[in-house]
Formats: sequence, C-alpha cells, structure tokens
Amino acid sequence: MEKYAAASPLKVDWDDALCDASRIEKQGISADLWHSPWDSKPSAEAAKTCFECPIRLQCLAYACAAKEEGGIWGGLPARIRTGFTREYSAHDYETLKELDNPYTADNGSYASFNLIAWNPATDAEEDQPAVPEGKEVPGYENYIATPDGFVYNTKTQKRAMSRLEWGHLRTNIRHPDIKGYVSIRIDHLVAAAYMGFTLGSDNEVWHENEDPLDNRVENLGWSEIEFPQVTGRLAGNTNTNQEAA
Repeated sequence: MEKYAAASPLKVDWDDALCDASRIEKQGISADLWHSPWDSKPSAEAAKTCFECPIRLQCLAYACAAKEEGGIWGGLPARIRTGFTREYSAHDYETLKELDNPYTADNGSYASFNLIAWNPATDAEEDQPAVPEGKEVPGYENYIATPDGFVYNTKTQKRAMSRLEWGHLRTNIRHPDIKGYVSIRIDHLVAAAYMGFTLGSDNEVWHENEDPLDNRVENLGWSEIEFPQVTGRLAGNTNTNQEAA
C-alpha cells in the first residue's frame, strides 16, 4: 500500500500488514482490492482483512495523519474517514478507531445488498458499471427493474439504494405525480415490471426460497389476497336461532 500513501509524519512497519504486497501476491490477491472506486464487494473483502490485521490501528492513524482521500485504510472506507457522510469529523483518529467494520452492518449503504460487483482485475476505475438491461417499472418512467432483483434510476444511471425494513428491502423512488419520493418494496417493483403485479394493491409477493432478500425474478411469485365477505351481522349476535326471552 506504500505506493498509494501520501506523506505522513507517522512511521509504520508495513511488513506486518496483511495487505503487504508480497504477502497478498502469493495469495493471488490484487492490491487494488483496497482501492475500489466505489463501495463494492471487493471493498468489503479488503475491510475484513484489515480488521484481522495486527497493525490495523497504526494503518488508520497513518491515513488520518496523511489525510488520505481514497481507499480502505484501517478497515474504513474514504467516505467515513474523510467526513463525507457527516457522521464523523474528517480524519479524526480518536473517533474512527472505535468504529466497527461498516461492511458487517445489516442495513445501510455498506450492507452487502447495496455493494456493487466491481472487479479490480478487469474493471478500470473510470469504468462506472453500466446500467444493465431491464424492464421499466409501471408508472415510474425513470426506473427499471432487472432480472437479478435490483432497481436502477435510468436518469442518474445509478442503482437505487435499498434498506432493510420489516424483513424486506425497500427503496425510495420519485413519484411522477406527487413530485416527491415514495418508499416501495424492491420485490414489489420487480414483480410489477416482470409479472403484472399492481403496485399499491393489497396483493402479496412471495419468495420461492423463503429468503425475502432474494428478489430475483425467478424467485418471486404473487397472489391475490381474498378478503372475507363482509356481512351486516354484528359481533356477539351470531345465534340466529336464539329464542326470545
């Protein structure tokens, strides 16, 4: 990682680092794993290695002192270390050293279901992943759903960020009529695009493998919910043969 480092007043014995070039080369691991241009699955792999590293905190202190603007240092991505998310002050080592691995979170932008599959061996940093082919979500002209269960904004050319709520992935997408955002389940959007599911209906989408996070088209199905017939009979007055007192 020395070739990526800016000048820092701190000295670190990088030979003990699990990301040492000679060590990871023998394992067939690319050093670019620590320098994905986006939050990606390789970023999560790099952070996992960092949190197992004996000099993780020295590495983090080094990056904070050097005000490193990119890459994974001490297991933390640039957006956290530089204060981009506004959750923490930029390069504040005393605060950052107390954080857990963000990529182990069950929710949020660093959760596994929000990470892109960037390949450091074949993808150049300037090659932002293209929006894959998909089908338009009915009623939302700037959004498409893909067969692998994701939703993309065709206007911004980015994948819609999702979050976990009540056991299902949801996302906020712009509604064309109210000029604001609405929260909709990802599986509902995918089913609407590919399977004729009506958004906003009382019908239910289900998952073949019972994994509510697996929103691939082949894993989804939906059914109409039949409501019981409404009668005029009042609760507690069910015995129509009861004799009058």
